[in-house]
Amino acid sequence: MYPNHTRKFDMLVRITRFGDENPQLSSSATLAGQAFRTLGQAVTELREHRMARQESAARGRKAKRLARLALIEQIDAVNRNARGIPRHSGVR
Repeated sequence: MYPNHTRKFDMLVRITRFGDENPQLSSSATLAGQAFRTLGQAVTELREHRMARQESAARGRKAKRLARLALIEQIDAVNRNARGIPRHSGVR
């Protein structure tokens, strides 16, 4: 998440917390109460989305690390085989 997005998300969380801490202002019968409830749902969805992205990124980093290790093993195998070929064998 970009720093600007993080600041905006934190602002939304603070607004939601304010609505939770001041139920007299956020009665469900009022327009403000409906807005606080809608905002709370949006914040929950954003949190879930952020967590899913972080988990996906972690899986991607792990897959990349495993692929890199497999490639290194293959390069090492080629290197070992190449050392066994005499330089003057005519193989290029």
